[in-house]
Amino acid sequence: MLSVDAIFQEALYYGAPEPDAATKNERREKLLRFAETATKNSVKVLVMDSARSRRTIDDSHRLNSVKNFLYLRDSTSFGRQDEFALERHGTNYDMVVVDVFHGRTPLSKQAVETLKFKMLGARRLFWPM
Repeated sequence: MLSVDAIFQEALYYGAPEPDAATKNERREKLLRFAETATKNSVKVLVMDSARSRRTIDDSHRLNSVKNFLYLRDSTSFGRQDEFALERHGTNYDMVVVDVFHGRTPLSKQAVETLKFKMLGARRLFWPM
């Protein structure tokens, strides 16, 4: 557990077997026990539900702290890493999940600091992979 920063759980509340479908109680309880074990060991749990209807989306938001996020594995198409960081800084995602490398070069400390804040100035959850 010490080498893992986070676990990613799909369809904890909604999306199994299809969008808007509530996850069956037995499965959800099992997944929640795993999540509790992770949390007790200082491992963050990232949840992604799959929803289409407004009611399901609203309920999923109520159950999860992150309302919207950006997951980006390859940032090289955004040009230089400072350009990439500034362009992402101009968004208001609650969380940004990015690779710690821009191509073959690690993100600079300045790029990481830039990514940590939303356009509105609030600190976001930042998740380098």
